[in-house]
Amino acid sequence: RGAARAAAAALDELGRMQREGAVHGSVAGELEAVFQKRRDDANAAAGALHVEKEDLIAAERRAALRRTLAAEKAALLDAHRDGRLSTEVLDELLADVDARLLEVTLKDGH
Repeated sequence: RGAARAAAAALDELGRMQREGAVHGSVAGELEAVFQKRRDDANAAAGALHVEKEDLIAAERRAALRRTLAAEKAALLDAHRDGRLSTEVLDELLADVDARLLEVTLKDGH
């Protein structure tokens, strides 16, 4: 996934350069093709690895879920701090998020 992210970052930068007029269109086209191929090849390789390694997919899913649950929890705390959620509602919603987070954590330990 790292190689795909690096190629995507290069494509983003190339797009900025094009918008700024810092690179000629033909050069941008050539480089875009190179980095798109790198990104596509890296994604294909990662996909093949994931097909072979179901445990990696499950681990990635759990990590993504933990990260999204942490973001959900932070948003709830921010809303409470800003006065948009009462303490009672916050407690109820946090209990739900914490229960889902505990479930993910327990699955990590098998």
